[in-house]
Amino acid sequence: MTSDPWHSYLSSWSSKSSSRFLQRNLTLDLEAKIFSTPNQQTALMDRRTKLMRLMGRIRSIQALYMPAAIQRLGQRQVEGEEHVEDVPIFFPSTLSPAERTSGCQANLEKIEEQLREAQIRGSLDSLCNHLHMKSRLLTYRKSNVKAQSMITKSQTLLKRNQRQIDGDAHRYRAAWFALESVRGSGRSGWKKLAASDVRMMDGGEDRALGLARKRLGKKKRDAVAVIMAARACNTSSSLGGDGEILGEGMALCSARDAVGEGYRETSWIWKEGRTGNLIDNQAVEEFIRVEWCKSFSRVQRWEEECELIVEEKRRTLVSLEHEAKLWESRQRYVGRLAVVEDVVHAEGVAAYARRQAYIYRSIAATFHSLWKLPGGQTAEEHEGDLDGASEDEEEEEAGILGVDDMADIPEDS
Repeated sequence: MTSDPWHSYLSSWSSKSSSRFLQRNLTLDLEAKIFSTPNQQTALMDRRTKLMRLMGRIRSIQALYMPAAIQRLGQRQVEGEEHVEDVPIFFPSTLSPAERTSGCQANLEKIEEQLREAQIRGSLDSLCNHLHMKSRLLTYRKSNVKAQSMITKSQTLLKRNQRQIDGDAHRYRAAWFALESVRGSGRSGWKKLAASDVRMMDGGEDRALGLARKRLGKKKRDAVAVIMAARACNTSSSLGGDGEILGEGMALCSARDAVGEGYRETSWIWKEGRTGNLIDNQAVEEFIRVEWCKSFSRVQRWEEECELIVEEKRRTLVSLEHEAKLWESRQRYVGRLAVVEDVVHAEGVAAYARRQAYIYRSIAATFHSLWKLPGGQTAEEHEGDLDGASEDEEEEEAGILGVDDMADIPEDS
């Protein structure tokens, strides 16, 4: 066996990566309960045997360069039978600083740090590529496979792709936690990958929520009202045990509370620098161009809607005041009995006209108080401020809404 720790750790790293990959796949298959027939049970035994051989190779290298890992493994308390897919694989990052100092050969921590850095870059690049594939698969299914009774092949492809996406995210998180352990908390140099960050560039998940929100009919709005009433009472007893209404209402509440198109933002994983070696760079650049155009058009529509809303508010108040003045002008009785003195009808007409004018002005006052901005500005004053907004503020607003600078768009080669 070679005495070079770099080559030995590279061999150990390759074996550990293969073991973690096999362990995860085997655990997922066991959770899916696909080992029911005798042939499948035989395949399960073969996979566990292969894992055990890899584990033996890893332990032999760890005994020479990481004796602390062997000690940690011997100190574990195991209750009942433990299968090989449940046995932990110890890295220098999983050991305590004291164990790394006394029970590991020098520089193993630095070697793992370099390998984890490469793993985090590769897993992020692979994650983006598989998400890009998912977008293409969904587009193809929507255009060619929709409204068919059996779409098992399409579902199989999507499930396989989703499993690859989950695996990439799992490898990124494992590398991120390892770097946090080696370098210190908050010093890994990479962002923590949350479940909400793993999404396609075109935001297909957000678009689906927006469509669900638009499809709320009267019956579904009633279901949402039931859920909101239960939330206000902080109890579910008012639902009367109707699980179907509860489930539908909760789903619709989630769709209704989701952000709209104006606030959709691209995940940070698409903004980090990647190698882009796994798929065609030209296809990725074209994809980014299309998404930038979509984001820019959303910002333009959003700004137009904001201007229209301000103008609609102004016209509403003007119309209400106009109606109030019309009713004030109708206080004089001009009916069929106006040729003679009819005090009763004249007073009734005047009172009714004044009441109608008061109602319209009350509605206008209510709208004015509702539409006043938190800073005390009215819609008209706020519109004047928007007219004088600087270009820097407009660029900042565009960046918040998910549109990057024009320089971020790759040039045609």
